[in-house]
Amino acid sequence: MENPTVTPLKPNLVQTHKTYGLITGLIIVVLSAVIYVANLQQASWVQWVLYAVFLGGLVMNANAFTKANGGDVSFGQLFSTGFKATAVIVLLVVVWVILSTYIFPDMKEKAIDIARVQMEKEGKLDADMMEKALTLTRNNFTTFLVMGSLFGYLILGVIFSLIAAAVTPKNKRPLTPVV
Repeated sequence: MENPTVTPLKPNLVQTHKTYGLITGLIIVVLSAVIYVANLQQASWVQWVLYAVFLGGLVMNANAFTKANGGDVSFGQLFSTGFKATAVIVLLVVVWVILSTYIFPDMKEKAIDIARVQMEKEGKLDADMMEKALTLTRNNFTTFLVMGSLFGYLILGVIFSLIAAAVTPKNKRPLTPVV
């Protein structure tokens, strides 16, 4: 009778996503508050700063994960830890979005005014259609804000997790034949 060869189980991987997700999410929340208080939400470069913090946090998480696990990680594991960190970040951002509507009660009217100016500048809608669109936005403001943040950050999280997994150095594994 043959003795089956038993391959030892790989020890559990050290996880870093909670720490880096929390730190990155808190930085995004603080920056968002500063941006709102400084009235910079209309500046085009502001969104890029938030994206850079998001991507940077996921890259740092991937590097910490690789280091904590001795470099013996795969692309899939790096993507997974990045997406787990994204989940933590999204949770913090969504909670912030909901709280910010209470902390800054004028946020809704500022956003409506900005939307009105933008619609008038584009000139695609007549006054009646514009008023209907603004009323819809006013009535569903928090829902639109939460859904936009949720899906926007999740989609960016997938893209940024892929980038972080791709740019993070990994130990080269020899190819093993499939038996």
